[in-house]
Amino acid sequence: MNDLSPKWTTSQLRAYLLLYCANIDLKLTDKEKENILSKINKSAYSLILEEFESDNDFQRLEKIKASVKQFNYPENFHDLLSIEIKELFLSDGDFSQFEQFVYLELDRILKM
Repeated sequence: MNDLSPKWTTSQLRAYLLLYCANIDLKLTDKEKENILSKINKSAYSLILEEFESDNDFQRLEKIKASVKQFNYPENFHDLLSIEIKELFLSDGDFSQFEQFVYLELDRILKM
């Protein structure tokens, strides 16, 4: 099992979180990938993609929670991540009820 308390950089957390959101409907569209790469440098994206793909959904969510707690970010950073998550969900033109639920849950996690 992968370590559920990763020692990521802020950029790696953002990449992982955005990948999580983009894959919540089990498909990563070109628009979603472009959206992520517009916010994250390609090396951070490539590095975190391999880890992301080897994790299951439980591990992914636990890693996000642990990483958010580890950094103790200021509130404005949480707000920025929340905006980026919503933009990503909207980038494919469909903000499904499930995506809305995940958005609200991630927003809650970010503010813990």
